Amino acid sequence: MLLIKVKGGDNLDNRVKKLAQVLLKYSLGLKAGDKLLIQGGEATIPLIKEVYREAVKMGVYPQVDLGIEDLTEIMLKHGNDEQIMYIPESAKTAFETVDAILTIWGDKNTRMLTNIEASKMKLRSRGRRQLIDIFERRMANKELKWCGTQFPTQADAQEASMSLEEYEDFVYGAGYIDLENPIEKWQEVKEQQDRICKILDTKRE
Repeated sequence: MLLIKVKGGDNLDNRVKKLAQVLLKYSLGLKAGDKLLIQGGEATIPLIKEVYREAVKMGVYPQVDLGIEDLTEIMLKHGNDEQIMYIPESAKTAFETVDAILTIWGDKNTRMLTNIEASKMKLRSRGRRQLIDIFERRMANKELKWCGTQFPTQADAQEASMSLEEYEDFVYGAGYIDLENPIEKWQEVKEQQDRICKILDTKRE
């Protein structure tokens, strides 16, 4: 595993930095002045920080929606129906005004909400429907860009019956992050796909 030294003395897998660059420069195609919402949980903070760092360097305006799993559990166990369904106005404003949303998946505990009542999970989904409606409308109108990515965590590695190092190699390998220039590789993949799509567009069967 290749490590680099970052400010503050923390060791960080160099692939995290490269993934952040791919997400911002290729997947979302952001430019200076764009507004970005980064969504993720506690376990994804290393990637959130690198995305934030690269976004600032690019002249992008980043903001973070950090989900804390313990707080979600507290709300679902002890909140009333109205509290569980409540969506802050600030969250709606973010969905209405940002140019791009990056969702980073990665769990601290994949069984965290297993014992929560199904009815409360449904209430939570109903509440979040407000954000989904905004998201779908703006995506349909091509006003919003979105990308989702997996950040390898210990919990998700266990779900895959792998060690963390094996799971990291799998995730980063799938995204060509191990290559010297993953963005160049993804551009090659896009060109190949475009050629195939052009051929298929001329066929009916």
